[in-house]
Amino acid sequence: MEQKSKKDLIVTLSVLLAVVFIVTGVLLTNKKEPTASENTTVETSDTATTTPETTPATTEPTSTETPTNTSGFKDGTYTATGDYSTPEDIENIKVTVTLKDGIVTETSAIASMISRDSKEYATQFVENYKSQVVGKKISSIKLSRVSGSSLTSQGFNDAIDQIETQAKG
Repeated sequence: MEQKSKKDLIVTLSVLLAVVFIVTGVLLTNKKEPTASENTTVETSDTATTTPETTPATTEPTSTETPTNTSGFKDGTYTATGDYSTPEDIENIKVTVTLKDGIVTETSAIASMISRDSKEYATQFVENYKSQVVGKKISSIKLSRVSGSSLTSQGFNDAIDQIETQAKG
């Protein structure tokens, strides 16, 4: 009986060590790779809020572009800021998209909001839009309502249109 007890203890300890190594590996991997919440940032503090006068719509192509492929779009990472109107003001959302063969492989967004309601809707949008964008052809992306936010989608679509123009360039 004592022999079986030792064997069970060894098996239990082996399984426990394997679990510890797996969890440690996952934690280390997550530290090296940004998580979805790190990629999707919503600035909501009063100091981070900007007005349309100080944040004009801009496009900012990056230097990671590669020659055009068969999709008609250059591979690379592109950034644009799209504006949209709310009942309170003009808001904007800065969108960054990485393209490979015309397909979105990564994306992030930072929404700039003024009113409390805008912050709530934009936060919901930024936290939930990725599943409708990553893995899709950039030319097919037109969002209408994401998690109850329809106005933020308009600004996002404006930014995507600008990015399409940059990537065709």
